[in-house]
Amino acid sequence: MVINGSEVIVTKNGKEIERFIPKDAAVSYLTDSLTGILKNNYDLDKERKERLDEKYEIAD
Repeated sequence: MVINGSEVIVTKNGKEIERFIPKDAAVSYLTDSLTGILKNNYDLDKERKERLDEKYEIAD
């Protein structure tokens, strides 16, 4: 699935313990993270939640 561009999330007792993502997504994610960290305006937990919510179409 990862080779075909999908993310695979492994959970244990309902909590994410591992995530396998395609190489291109990893590079993009790391670049975005580092850019935000260097600008001192990046909230990793917030970004992760927003990306997961968007991916799985979770609405508040």
